[in-house]
Amino acid sequence: MLAIAAVTCATAIAVGSQAYWVARSALEDATFDKLVAVRELKADQVDSFFRTIRDQVIALSADPMVIDAMTSFSDAFASESMSDRFEDAAQLRSFYSQEFMSRAREAKAPVNDFLELWPEDPRSQHMQHHYIAANSYPVGEKYQLDRSSDGSRYDDVHATYHPVLRDFSKRFGFYDVFLVNADSGYIVYSTEKEIDFATSLFDGPYRDSNIAAVFKEARVANNANFVRMVDFASYMPSYGAQASFIASPIVRNGQTAGVLIVQVPLERLNGIMTSDGAWSSVGLGATGETYIVGRDYILRTQSRFFVSDREAFLDSITEAGIDQTTVDRMRSVGSAIGLLTVDTPGTRAAMAGEIGTQIFDDYRGEPVLSAYRKLDLPDVSWAVMSERDQAEAFAEALQLRNLIAVMVLVTAIVAVLLAWLIARNLVAPLRDLRDSANRLSEGDLSLKLNIDRGDEIGELATSFERMRRSIQELIQRQEASIEALATPLIPFRDEVLIVPMVGVVDQSRIDQLRESLIEEVHKQRSRVTIIDLTGAPEIDAASAEGLNNVAGAVALLGATVVLTGLRPEIAAQWAQQDVLISNAVSERSLERGIARALEIIDTGIDYSLGK
Repeated sequence: MLAIAAVTCATAIAVGSQAYWVARSALEDATFDKLVAVRELKADQVDSFFRTIRDQVIALSADPMVIDAMTSFSDAFASESMSDRFEDAAQLRSFYSQEFMSRAREAKAPVNDFLELWPEDPRSQHMQHHYIAANSYPVGEKYQLDRSSDGSRYDDVHATYHPVLRDFSKRFGFYDVFLVNADSGYIVYSTEKEIDFATSLFDGPYRDSNIAAVFKEARVANNANFVRMVDFASYMPSYGAQASFIASPIVRNGQTAGVLIVQVPLERLNGIMTSDGAWSSVGLGATGETYIVGRDYILRTQSRFFVSDREAFLDSITEAGIDQTTVDRMRSVGSAIGLLTVDTPGTRAAMAGEIGTQIFDDYRGEPVLSAYRKLDLPDVSWAVMSERDQAEAFAEALQLRNLIAVMVLVTAIVAVLLAWLIARNLVAPLRDLRDSANRLSEGDLSLKLNIDRGDEIGELATSFERMRRSIQELIQRQEASIEALATPLIPFRDEVLIVPMVGVVDQSRIDQLRESLIEEVHKQRSRVTIIDLTGAPEIDAASAEGLNNVAGAVALLGATVVLTGLRPEIAAQWAQQDVLISNAVSERSLERGIARALEIIDTGIDYSLGK
């Protein structure tokens, strides 16, 4: 009897261990597939974001109104009278020493004395007096002033062009718009009117800043289509906050008259990487996040954990070894961008040009599953990271392990008790129990143990049957979770769904997709559904017909299906087998598919082949 008890416990442990490792491996693969899909989605969104801004800057710099404004501001700035410069200087000094320095100290900006930033040029002082110090609007709203009180020629030009340029800035979501004279380097116009306004980028206080660097490149380009971006860095006029700039020359009659510079809207970039706080909507659960690091391994976008629980985040990075000065700066400025160093195996691999997945400790010291790659952006070297805590990813496997431990304990107790019993007719039912246990150890969870006895052997059989059902139910739930992860439905924006298909697409996947997609299209009132096949290495003819049927069903709900990322070998196979996809639009890549979706929504035109 003792031998039977030992064998029973060993069998339960073997079955449980096998089930745990199978479940853990399946969850790991599914989580990595999801992280890769999210990583690629965010990479496409960031690329589209910067491409749009670059196109906008080129278009604005070539706009006749902007060209006229550049000339008018430059002429008026050069002719500005300095008769009241002494009075201006006194009031301006008060603004710098009190209001600006007070805010700079609150932000722990790296400046000790306002004289480090003081503009020595009387013209700069004069202009800053009228449009900053004497501006009745508070800091952060100086842009509301259309006309100052001096009645100068510059004031007339400002009243003419500022409302239009301000509208451009707000409409496109720029933080600031600058017009810089190509010859003198003076910022002759700024929408926001921070203390860089009216200073020279050649010899003024910000001559060594990143805005000066991008200006100097653009002014010598002499090409209206030239555009350059400079990476984020601490920028003192914005109280030491991280700032990035994009510049393009303003060309008039074949000569560069000035440079148009926009300050990149960091909050919009953060919104992309944080999904505007809706991390779970893209399948990142309670601990998943996406972020960008630069080649210096410093954050370029915000950490999810800083947003959700700032103090807990600061405590965690302090324990991970981040110095207290940096932690205090994050707390005072309300951001980890430009301050937190993320030097992990994943970020190093990504900056080396690798595309892959790993498990390692993140910047908090927490084990994470990570998918990484370098972004394909001009001018800057960044990497995108898509990560999820290991504890959350393997939570169901851990639940299974704990359940198995309990079952093994129960089994051991029951087996030991049975070993003390002397009873008749034990051999046959025990053999049945042994055979059932062996089949369970081989992974056969379909076998139902039928031993109807009122004694301890019956209780043992009942415990085994409960264990079998519990393991079977957990594995079924895990399989359902894995299926959901394999075919996620990602809301891209209003009226657009993205469905990344990863792995082999068979009839079972198609049936699952049909059930979930039709319900989601109806619920979200989607007009366009993008089915991305980039990660699908194999789709047979029957599955292709199933995709066509799915697209037809979606079309009956008033939505258009766009297929993207179809591999050339699959397309050739379909053509040989006379497979026809008549209910969907096909695009080469996810990026082109998104563009087509936006076109459909914006124009109202349905490009389905069947319509």
